[in-house]
Amino acid sequence: MATQWTNPVAPGSPIRAFDIQEVINAINNNRSAAGLEPFPWTDPVVAAEMPIKAVHFTEMRQAIQGLWSSKSMGALPNWSSGVTPGGPSAGTAATIIYASDLTDLRGWLNQYENATRTTNPKRGMHLRDDDHRQEDYWALNEYNPGSVVLLSRQLVDWDSSLNDWVMTVSQKALADWLKARVTHPAGMEVFVRIYPSPQTRPIYSQPFEGHPNNGVVDEIFRVYDKVLAYNGLVISRYLPGNEPNTEWGLNAYLGSTWDTIAAYYTDVYNTTQANKGTRNIELYTPPIAQQNYAEEYNIEGGVPMQLDTGELGGYNRASVKAMIQLYNSFSWHNYFRRNNAWQHRVEQYFPTWLQEHLWVHLAPARITEAGWKPEEGSNRDYDFGSSAYWNDMNYFMRTATQAGGVMVWLVSKLNPVPGENVWKHAAVAKDYSTTDPNYNPDTTGNADGTVIRPWIRKLAIIAPPTP
Repeated sequence: MATQWTNPVAPGSPIRAFDIQEVINAINNNRSAAGLEPFPWTDPVVAAEMPIKAVHFTEMRQAIQGLWSSKSMGALPNWSSGVTPGGPSAGTAATIIYASDLTDLRGWLNQYENATRTTNPKRGMHLRDDDHRQEDYWALNEYNPGSVVLLSRQLVDWDSSLNDWVMTVSQKALADWLKARVTHPAGMEVFVRIYPSPQTRPIYSQPFEGHPNNGVVDEIFRVYDKVLAYNGLVISRYLPGNEPNTEWGLNAYLGSTWDTIAAYYTDVYNTTQANKGTRNIELYTPPIAQQNYAEEYNIEGGVPMQLDTGELGGYNRASVKAMIQLYNSFSWHNYFRRNNAWQHRVEQYFPTWLQEHLWVHLAPARITEAGWKPEEGSNRDYDFGSSAYWNDMNYFMRTATQAGGVMVWLVSKLNPVPGENVWKHAAVAKDYSTTDPNYNPDTTGNADGTVIRPWIRKLAIIAPPTP
């Protein structure tokens, strides 16, 4: 989506230094993402005590023209006022500041953004795993995702006082945001992951966590029905679990573990198909944790991951192969170390039959979590000049993977889980410590001082090519 401007501008309204700086910041972000040289501003920072100069307007126009030219969009129109801003700073006769001058600049920049920032499933995002704040929606709209993953409990939850499943105010707000994005002409894919998904959870119409009819399939139907009844949005894509070869606590070295996983999710699929009625539901395989006896070789070092039963990786277990072919639609996770987006592609270690299933037979394929490994730390954008995280993610989504969609983990989390630090932040609140190296004091477009991570801004602007 195009930059959202903070202050409305109308004839007679004041033009603030903040308004000028807001456009400069947006131009800088767009030029950086487009690979253009930084613009040599006369005043890179326009502070509150500074006078507004004609050169500010002429330079902003020149910088935007550079963006337009980089995309062969032609020449900018003339100023709507018919008067070129002038004054001593520009070496010309002084003119008044027209409200339309700022409106022109904003509009020209938004035209560029709208022309270059199309949605694409390859530019996806895993949403935060609790209630969303306004700054999360700002960050998401800035990112302009073509696909998102969220947890089922973010849309429906149990209300013990009512003894029923309901949608809270925040859940309805999220559903409304999803509908606005899905029904926008650019569109957006929505994936719901059933949560929680332990091995002990029943599959259909049995109590779990003390609630009736709380099996995995029940929750799929519940999310589908509740959201549809609330605002008419049809959510079709579901992930019935998450990393069972790790989260279930079983020994992934054992072939029997993979048979257990395959049997459970085969039952989930068949039960869904038998009971979904007219619901338009597409199940994707639950993503399997990488490097835990799943692929044929470990992405770090290429070490073979042979099961006790002789197969090279769990994907080669006959029961798992049959389960994946039954689902057809396939999902996985891909985390890599810094500067290793190409070397640590999980899919290169898929068995031949699975690669053919995805790339020859063109089964739907989505990476529902992706990014740096947690041990890479929190400094995704500490060195904004090198933009290490953006470079890795941009390369991974555009070049390294053949998946039809990639969802970056994770949009934001205000209070990090102990041990995870802040490695998964994208948008952070205004009370975030300004002494932390991740803090970036760019409050463009957000009147309360919310910070949006530099990497999320940059990744939003250059859209991956259509797969």
